[in-house]
Amino acid sequence: MRYHLSLGAWDRVFAVPSDLVDKHIILASGSQIKVLLYFLRHAGENLEEQAIAKALKMKPETVQEGLEYWVAARLLDRAGALYHPAEEMQKVEETVTSPVSQPAVPNRMPLAVSRNKHTLPPLPGQEEAVRRIASDKDLQNCCQQTEKILSRPLTPTDLRLILWCREMLSLPEDVLCLLFYYYRRLGKTDTAILKEAAADWWEREINTYAAAEGYLSELERSRETEARMKKLLEWGEKSFTQKQKEMIHLWTEVWKFSDGVILLALQKAKDAEVKILLPYMHKMLQNWYERKLFTPEAIEAADNTFRAEKEKAVRRKATPKETKKNTSYALSDIESMLDDIPGK
Repeated sequence: MRYHLSLGAWDRVFAVPSDLVDKHIILASGSQIKVLLYFLRHAGENLEEQAIAKALKMKPETVQEGLEYWVAARLLDRAGALYHPAEEMQKVEETVTSPVSQPAVPNRMPLAVSRNKHTLPPLPGQEEAVRRIASDKDLQNCCQQTEKILSRPLTPTDLRLILWCREMLSLPEDVLCLLFYYYRRLGKTDTAILKEAAADWWEREINTYAAAEGYLSELERSRETEARMKKLLEWGEKSFTQKQKEMIHLWTEVWKFSDGVILLALQKAKDAEVKILLPYMHKMLQNWYERKLFTPEAIEAADNTFRAEKEKAVRRKATPKETKKNTSYALSDIESMLDDIPGK
């Protein structure tokens, strides 16, 4: 008599590394886990990225990114186009680097780095990032929060960025989450943009939640002001340059001019038919600020006085010269003052 045990779907199984669940079930994205499971199921077969991508309904670059993640996690090893389990190599390396006679010492990155944009510490390597995050619950939690905020799976480069921000820039998790949330709201979740923003916060020493909230309020106010000025100046969709942003900041935040005064300056600049509109307005507004003229009424009264005095001076001359424009300032005077503005 023959006996047979029918296992149904369990009749055909394949091995899955314990580390996938123990260390990477939360850290790895769904696509990365799918790539590894598919790869393990088809062990011994010659697979191409295009075939895996078609089977999993993914882009080839997503498949490649998944394979690179598992190589960095030391669950796979690669020799050219050949992948194979890396477990034995990892055991040998651990034996060499962690002798039994010596206590294990966490591989911490240096935190004492000069606060200078030219000496920013580089991003850690991909293998280092995956290994460190897989062994640190706090970093894993930060990755989970980041993935929720950005509303997308984290890439290996994202993991390098998170480790860099947390340990090399010493940005607390709540500060980092606030930074990511702000740029997610702007629709800017590219890793390069987030890295630049994090470096800016590090240089500004924004390392507490209160400081981050204050800085974001300032950024939001600047964005609202720029949007208002674009509409006021009929600027269209083009962006202001950094120099133009600095001018607008002076007009609105330092000199505290109202939109009405700025609009008056715009009208006078248009009347003068100048090509370099904002620098012309800037010198005009600076003149009004220095003369303490803060309302359209005060400015018009000063203009009337200026015109009356100029007319008297013209009448006194035997051969009066005509001014180019009937304004508070001759165009030639304004143009000469513009030479003082750097980067016009």
